[in-house]
Amino acid sequence: MAEFIREQDMGRFSILKIKVDQASGFDLLREVTRALPGRQLIIDGNEAWTDADALLQFLEKIAPLPGLAVRLLEQPLPAACTDHYRYLRARSPYPVFADESVTNEADFADIAEQFHGVNMKLMKAGGYRNGLRLLKQTRAHGLDTMIGCMVETTLGIWGAIQVSSQAQVCDLDGFIIIRDEPFGLVQEKNGLLRAQTSVPDLER
Repeated sequence: MAEFIREQDMGRFSILKIKVDQASGFDLLREVTRALPGRQLIIDGNEAWTDADALLQFLEKIAPLPGLAVRLLEQPLPAACTDHYRYLRARSPYPVFADESVTNEADFADIAEQFHGVNMKLMKAGGYRNGLRLLKQTRAHGLDTMIGCMVETTLGIWGAIQVSSQAQVCDLDGFIIIRDEPFGLVQEKNGLLRAQTSVPDLER
């Protein structure tokens, strides 16, 4: 892991998202914090835990890791575990953000009882209008806002950047791993993103 971090120059990013599960999560976080102590981490559980108590035990286990700095937890339990999320919300040492739990039909009053924040992905929301509606609902219920992405071209990332001022946390690096990315609308340098001011006529 330390070699991978060096080879990929991961130290240029001020915040890193780490996808973890029950089997390998501790070892992965230990290696990351050894290589980059004090680096802010988004821990994405990706619904890998099945109950809140097991997750809380994991959080207790990682707490003593030297250099651990957790910004937030993202969707550690399945969306169906609503009672577990309510239990977790009051006990987690870190903010818990919803991802898969947020749908177009989501009851945000209920979401606010389970989470501290929401990760809105413009691609999943289906466009600006619904994405902005979800962000508005998130803020109206006192929740923190995050804008995320999937593995997307810079065309999608460029769109998300246009509404990024509405979010407290942005996770918009999904284009970096695409070889021969076709649009070139967003560039990353030294861990920062720079977007073109406008999208050219792509049909020309």
